[in-house]
Amino acid sequence: GDSANIVVTQPRRVAATSVAERVAEEMADSLGNQVGYQIRMESKRSNHTKLLFCTTGVILRRLQDDRDLKNVTHLILDEVHE
Repeated sequence: GDSANIVVTQPRRVAATSVAERVAEEMADSLGNQVGYQIRMESKRSNHTKLLFCTTGVILRRLQDDRDLKNVTHLILDEVHE
């Protein structure tokens, strides 16, 4: 079947980067391979990235250009109450 492409939003830049680092470490993978992050003016990801952590602002800008979030199979809004 098709492979997953998961985007997880975080309210703050430091949360997006630190959670991505932690998850990559727990998966015994290097950051930017299967697990990556994208924040304003900085990105650590590759064509192999299947789990992307980003700030809420990044996903909002992406929605302006791509309302259907093509190629995203799952969108997780973490800490949305913030």
